[in-house]
Amino acid sequence: MIAAVFPGVGAQYTGMGAALRDRHKAYRDTLDEAAAVLGDDWADVIYDPGHKARLKRQEESQLAVLVTGVAMFRVFRQETSLPISFCAGHSLGEYTALCCAEAFDLPDAIRLVRRRAQLIRQASDALTGTMMWVINLEADVVRAICAAAREDGARVHVSAYDAPRQVAISGDTTDVNAAARELEARGALVYPLRLEGPYHSPLMRPAAEAMAELFTEIPVRPPSVPVLSGVDGERHQGGERSAELLVRQLVEPVRWVGVQRALADEGVGQAVEFGPGAVLGFLAEKTVPALRVLPYDRLSGEGELAAALRVAEEDYPRILDACLRTAVSTRTLTRDGGALAGHTAVVERYRELELLRERPAPAVADVDRALGVLDALLESKGLAPRERAGARNRVLSGRLLTG
Repeated sequence: MIAAVFPGVGAQYTGMGAALRDRHKAYRDTLDEAAAVLGDDWADVIYDPGHKARLKRQEESQLAVLVTGVAMFRVFRQETSLPISFCAGHSLGEYTALCCAEAFDLPDAIRLVRRRAQLIRQASDALTGTMMWVINLEADVVRAICAAAREDGARVHVSAYDAPRQVAISGDTTDVNAAARELEARGALVYPLRLEGPYHSPLMRPAAEAMAELFTEIPVRPPSVPVLSGVDGERHQGGERSAELLVRQLVEPVRWVGVQRALADEGVGQAVEFGPGAVLGFLAEKTVPALRVLPYDRLSGEGELAAALRVAEEDYPRILDACLRTAVSTRTLTRDGGALAGHTAVVERYRELELLRERPAPAVADVDRALGVLDALLESKGLAPRERAGARNRVLSGRLLTG
């Protein structure tokens, strides 16, 4: 299975998506659709180096990342016949994910995101707030330090769980700086984020309350593809429940670690990152190495992404070797009266894997057969379907086997 994942603000850069825009009508059509809402010259902020400073602003950056992600996704769907099994997005990217999953159309997504950006800016302007990355310290430690600071009256919160040892904190600037000094004393690396306010924290309550009213005008339809929420990692259902999750997103931390693990638990072996940069792939390497994330922004040449998604013929011997290693290294979980019969089945299937590996020039049919034998072997060892799917993903390094 393949997931589509979408980054949030901070990943944008001048000229993002220009090569795709020049090559694909679907990309240009998406920009034109956005222009019908935002004005004919709105995309200048993306492509004109003279507007580099504007691209960092709240409203412009959110709209630019949204439309870029949607345009890239549409080109991918037009170029390939590969199905997308799940969508997910980091912070703002959740709106892009829902738009690509048809929970709302692009004009409505633009209206929601533009208003969201305005509300965040208004709330931030009324505060003196900031946000920082905290790296190389366990999330529980960071959370405890923030909680202890709040007991003394400070306003500082964990605002994103991006990787096992990479979180973000938000809050009042003075309080965040004080927490940062304590975190650095504990061995953390702390980096200020180029953002204008205390995102994903209770300090955004005024923005959240105003955003809730907008969803009474623009409903969220049930997605055509499962979309995981960054608030709780569960699937969006559309309607009031999805609106509630998007409102809560403003005042609660982004739980991206949970989203990544949920994708892997669902059997997703690889994802395509639609949007500028490759930050979500970087986080996946730290969190779920078995989840391979390919950046569409960097693999947008003709046929380049499709080739990266699929197993190459020269990989067949390596995959057969991996099947054998997995068969040997996976411990047996069954403890019932059929253990002897199960052991005999495991031995027979292992021997079949050995015979397949001995072929001098294995074909795709041999690899497909080996994967089926491995699955049956692991079932004999007592592994559940989800565990067997994970093993298949690891053997294939997340790639698709196609004939």
